[in-house]
Amino acid sequence: MRIILGPDQPVIDAIRAAATRHDGGRARLAIAWAREEGVRWLLHAIGGRQQLEVIVGLNERGTTVEALLRLLPAVTFLAAFYKHPQQTFHPKLYLFDDGRPEPQAGTVIVGSSNLTRGGLVTNFEASLIAERAAGDEAAPALLTSALAAWDSLTASPFTIPIHDAAKIRELYEAGYLSTEAILRRQRREATRRQTPRRDIRTAPPPPVRGPDGPPLVIPFPIDAVEQPSVPSDDVDPQGAAPVPDRFFIRTLTANDVQKLHGRTPGTFEPDLGETARDRFPSFWGWPDRYTEVVRTRARREWSARAVLLSSRTPVEGVRIEAMLWYREERPGHAAEHRLRLGPIGRLRTAVPRGFNTTSLVVVERAPAEVGYDFVVRLVVRAEPEYASLSRHLTQRRPNHRFGYGP
Repeated sequence: MRIILGPDQPVIDAIRAAATRHDGGRARLAIAWAREEGVRWLLHAIGGRQQLEVIVGLNERGTTVEALLRLLPAVTFLAAFYKHPQQTFHPKLYLFDDGRPEPQAGTVIVGSSNLTRGGLVTNFEASLIAERAAGDEAAPALLTSALAAWDSLTASPFTIPIHDAAKIRELYEAGYLSTEAILRRQRREATRRQTPRRDIRTAPPPPVRGPDGPPLVIPFPIDAVEQPSVPSDDVDPQGAAPVPDRFFIRTLTANDVQKLHGRTPGTFEPDLGETARDRFPSFWGWPDRYTEVVRTRARREWSARAVLLSSRTPVEGVRIEAMLWYREERPGHAAEHRLRLGPIGRLRTAVPRGFNTTSLVVVERAPAEVGYDFVVRLVVRAEPEYASLSRHLTQRRPNHRFGYGP
């Protein structure tokens, strides 16, 4: 037996080694929570060498629709487990054996790793690994007890077999499952609230690209049920507090992209437009946060503060200015409601490679206690969250698209 500690010894390496060692056998997992990227890591590591059986928990909606849909065609047995909201299903058991009716060889991995990218690859997770070769009499009880634990779970009245996507839809609509988009928003909110003090040393994790998988399509509407973390579209009127999970998303015009990259002179201040602003005016602080100023012409301004996040920034982002301003219609010029980000030099150092007119600018309101007003993210098509974010581009303009989420 041995103990490994990630991320220097990620448990995904131990899973890959066990799958190779027991080629043609079985892999059985009992996991508290599963995310879609974690499933992709698992399937890549196993490589189809085992019959795969999985039980995942439903407590706290920590498992996603996408994770179950990704598992469904790859397993011989899939089930969810739920007993009570105050009694969490919390195991992290990875059990491999030789596939015999009475297994003679096996590997047991027990620790803290959920079926997520963090659990398998990037987090500081501890796991105990025990191996038994055929004919090894030193630790026969370990494999026997692990198999008995698995059998007790499959026989439990609180285990819910999942045979098809219809069952996944039923669990989602009953409020037991999240989506990847919901959990990403919750994680961003938690990250923003946990701002390190200056005397606490921090360092972001190195970037890790997960294995690809076939395109995944959710075969039922995920907005059919009002989830607790998904506000409705009509609760952010003028004068109300902005909804915490609300975000604005848009693509840029070719001219704005050129300015962002420094190929064209001028300030970077894309026009949001009155239409977008007036759908959720309190999101933009309109009109209470704006004051009348006179520059070349009179206009109303809000000198907001923001944090910029991209694949090129530290995990905590970089501080930038986010000037919001409005000028009324005048002869020969339509009304303008613009967002100017700067300083432009700092902004340009954070622009991801390949950022173009299909890429996304995402603007979120920050919690009141963090000391800034907005979080701005730059997302290119190659990033994993692009697909889920881009579906919110519901409004089309001649040279760009925009929308609100969730």
